[in-house]
Amino acid sequence: MTPEPDGRPTAAGSSPPWPGFTPAEMQYIGEFETARLGTIDRLGRPHVVPVGYHFESGTGRFVVGGPHLLHTAKYRHVASGRVAVALAIDDRLRSGLARGIVIHGKATLADEGGRLIHPQFPPAAIWIVPTTAHSWRVNKDD
Repeated sequence: MTPEPDGRPTAAGSSPPWPGFTPAEMQYIGEFETARLGTIDRLGRPHVVPVGYHFESGTGRFVVGGPHLLHTAKYRHVASGRVAVALAIDDRLRSGLARGIVIHGKATLADEGGRLIHPQFPPAAIWIVPTTAHSWRVNKDD
C-alpha cells in the first residue's frame, strides 16, 4: 500500500477507491461489534438502525447481517438500488466527549458473510465497500 498525503494507506486496484484507515482507526473499529447503518428509503429519507458488523481488514470491506436481514428495510433499500450508505461507529469517553468514525460507502447484497457476525445468523449479508471515512478523537491528532 502507498500512503495518501494525509498518511492514510490506499489499496492499489481497489474499486471504488478505498480510503484506508490509520492504525488507530483500525484498532477502534475492531473494539466494537455494533454500529449504526444509514440507508435511504424510497422517498429519499434517511433510515438509521443499529447493526452487527464484521470488518474484513484484508479487503477493507464491512459485512452487515442479522437474524432477519432479508426482511428488513435496510435490505430492501439496497435491493432496490439505493446503495449509498453510511456506517457510524462511536462511543463516549470518560470525559463525556464523543469519539467515533463515520464510513460512507457502496453497499451490495451477498449470499455469504452473515455468519461472520454470529454463527447462528443466516449467511445473507450486506457488504459495504468504503469510499470515504472521517473520524474524531480516535487518532492522536484529532
